[in-house]
Amino acid sequence: MAHILKRVEEQFAQPAVPKFGVSKNQCEEEACKFVHVFMRRLGRTDYRTLRHAFLPTKTLRDVKEVFEKKHGEGDQQHIVDENGFVFSEKMLDEPLWKFSHCCRLNVDFTYDNNLTTVKDATSSAMKIAAETTNTVVRSVRGRFDQKANL
Repeated sequence: MAHILKRVEEQFAQPAVPKFGVSKNQCEEEACKFVHVFMRRLGRTDYRTLRHAFLPTKTLRDVKEVFEKKHGEGDQQHIVDENGFVFSEKMLDEPLWKFSHCCRLNVDFTYDNNLTTVKDATSSAMKIAAETTNTVVRSVRGRFDQKANL
């Protein structure tokens, strides 16, 4: 069952992006000359990317503004980190160095429904796998019952 879920997640996963994480040494991050931000906008019909170097004191709101100047405004409601977690309103005004690692940061601009795509797909796959398992078990039991009656 686990291998089925993994395949479904891979099918619905976004293109591979190297993950940077958050640095444990915030003093080093604050001292970065620039934070290299890798941005993706996951649209309903398109996929846009941009890499830009920001001063470490810039914010996620600044990141979105630069992205929209390049690719136009989007109606994505959220800015999420590389693991799909939504940044809170308060976090949008904090300096980039608080979220970076080795002076790098990944962010996505996404819709509410994109946040649950993998979760919903996984749930559906689990239901299908359970139904398939039950069908196979009933079939095998039926064959054993037929042999037992002979």
